[in-house]
Amino acid sequence: MKNYLFTLLLLIGICSCTSNNEKKVIDVAKAINNPVSLDIHKYVSNIKYVPLETKSECIIGDIKKVLKSKNYIFVADFSDNLFVFNSNGKFVKKVGNKGKGPNEYISITDFTINNAKKEIIIASMNEFLVFKFNGDFIRKSRINDSSLQVVSVDDSDRLYYIKPIGRPSKDLEDLICIYNIKGELLKTIKASVIRQKGDIPFFNSIYTKNNNTYYKEEFSNRLYKLNSKLERNNFLDLNFGKYAFDQVDFSFARAKNWASKYRLKQFMDFKNIDLLMVQNGLVGNNILTLILDKKTGELINPNNISDRKFDGIIIEGISHKPLSDYNNELLTLVDPEEIVEHKSEISNQLAKVFSALEIDSNPVIGIMSIK
Repeated sequence: MKNYLFTLLLLIGICSCTSNNEKKVIDVAKAINNPVSLDIHKYVSNIKYVPLETKSECIIGDIKKVLKSKNYIFVADFSDNLFVFNSNGKFVKKVGNKGKGPNEYISITDFTINNAKKEIIIASMNEFLVFKFNGDFIRKSRINDSSLQVVSVDDSDRLYYIKPIGRPSKDLEDLICIYNIKGELLKTIKASVIRQKGDIPFFNSIYTKNNNTYYKEEFSNRLYKLNSKLERNNFLDLNFGKYAFDQVDFSFARAKNWASKYRLKQFMDFKNIDLLMVQNGLVGNNILTLILDKKTGELINPNNISDRKFDGIIIEGISHKPLSDYNNELLTLVDPEEIVEHKSEISNQLAKVFSALEIDSNPVIGIMSIK
């Protein structure tokens, strides 16, 4: 009887371990092929629109990145400006200046914010700069690796850099580099796949929320999660099927094939859904927004308008392109030019919000509260 119980418990343990280690496989190819009509209010409880103030001190160029805290909206553009607006869109301050001085940056390759400490971290070439939310300079630290240009931060002031996918190699290379706020290297994590083909170095994205950090290797179908102990776990397996980039596609000689391929550009995690932004091609802004319903496990492609499938989430005929998140809020970009062109199609409520906008106004940030 004892032997029987022992065997039964052993089998239960094995089954339990198998279940816990089972990977979630998400069929991205199927979602790409099957766009559907979706009432976005199934997942969104409210939308707040914040027109960013337009004045000579804060003319925003092409947007590189937008982040939010409780009271501020931070906007970086490709002209190496970082502007701070309050939660109602009123301009507050420009952060830092371009230059070689002690509190200046050579360029803004990326930026992130530490909401717990109310600090802004600007990644520049070989260094990062730390500012308070009000724009006051705190420190500059060197990291002696100019390839580290894409960064996120956790509440413990650890900076997570993802290195670009380099040229072909014979060995597994460092992919994730984790630093403290002083610029001291804490840990590196190697890629799991050796690059053997292609000739284009390429950056990927890294994302931190609730002290978990997520990243995807370019030549792997797996999305990884680093926990607060810096332990790496498998999070999602993404099946791109015929749309997957192969290593050989990362070559200018294969550029003609890029239009038929997709890659994960960005990921966001919420309580009941995940968002996957997948890029059509290797360059450009053709981004398809997919919604992963955590309760059903279904990956939904809400872009059923064929000529606007890369316009993010369409609401009242206006495109809302996902940018970033803050707690349960999704920040989206709304183009003033599109609003002006479609004013006759939108509701009176939205028309009132957008009444003062002109084509050359600063963008509008649509903040969606995710259920």
